[in-house]
Amino acid sequence: MATQSIPLQVRTCECDSCGHVNHAVCLHYLKDAGNELLENWGFGYWEFVAAGHCMVITHGDIVYRSAARVDDLLRIETTPLKTRRISGTLSQRIFPGERLVAGSRVSWCVTDREGNLVRPAAEWNLEQPALG
Repeated sequence: MATQSIPLQVRTCECDSCGHVNHAVCLHYLKDAGNELLENWGFGYWEFVAAGHCMVITHGDIVYRSAARVDDLLRIETTPLKTRRISGTLSQRIFPGERLVAGSRVSWCVTDREGNLVRPAAEWNLEQPALG
């Protein structure tokens, strides 16, 4: 499956007192990259929600390797490892240049607004073998 890469600039407000990106901010970066992946598949996240669906994270592992710092231009790579109609797993990595900041593996599923697993309508088929 194809890897997608998006750029993000580290902002001062995302850093701790040592000038490092706060670890929780990395989760926001990964979420942004995941939403961008959906956009490239032709799915607007809020359109998906308006149709009555939620994309819920069911499991997430993140390993921090080094610090990102203010003004770093980051590259966030997202690779779909497995996608099904109602669930999937992504591998994601954050880099400034060639240095790895963090790597993650995130699993998700589709639910309705009450949290019940649902199979979205055919137009929302998230089973994507590769990026276009």
